[in-house]
Amino acid sequence: MNKILLFALLIPSIAFAAPQKVCIARNGSISVKPRCASSDSILSLNKLNSLLKSTSSTLKGEKGDPGIPGPKGDKGDQGLPGSSGTSGVRAPSGTFYGMVNTESAGSSPVSYFQIAGANLNATTSLGVNIDALMDAVMPINCVASSLTTKLVYSLGPPSTTGYRKFTLQVNGSDTPLNCTISGSALGCAASASVQISQGDRVRFKMTNSILWPSQIHFMWACS
Repeated sequence: MNKILLFALLIPSIAFAAPQKVCIARNGSISVKPRCASSDSILSLNKLNSLLKSTSSTLKGEKGDPGIPGPKGDKGDQGLPGSSGTSGVRAPSGTFYGMVNTESAGSSPVSYFQIAGANLNATTSLGVNIDALMDAVMPINCVASSLTTKLVYSLGPPSTTGYRKFTLQVNGSDTPLNCTISGSALGCAASASVQISQGDRVRFKMTNSILWPSQIHFMWACS
């Protein structure tokens, strides 16, 4: 059978004038001619074609080499913008604590200090007011609502006429949130509603008419 298939694959693709037959002689030789000898075995071309078709599905060549990669494609169009993300969780807000050492009114009748933490001195050693250097940039939006101060100690006797006024400033301007320690009082408290936006510059201003240094603790709320 393999010999017949090999022979069939070698038959030229030409048109014959008369019906052809595949003649297989007794000695095994194969020939194509219109008439076969009486001793030949005969295989018609139609039968040979059918035989080739039935066996072609089982004939499988070796795997070919990979082809050459194609050229790089054009850049695609820009995609549509994505949808907006959900709003983030608002940062917590609350109460700020701090302390400030004040000087006498003679050296600094008006001074500034930071909104929280230890302010060792509200002025420089030369008595020059620190203003913009005391600004804090607010990281959140909040509403300042209360301010409380407490006199911790003083280097002089209680005053009956002097005062220290504390005012919250936003972007360099006074706000309604302020309170005053007057005379011999040991502290003050106040409430107001001051809107503070993220990025605003915030600090405290103190107006002082008392002639001796002291230390004052303060607390204010912004929520």
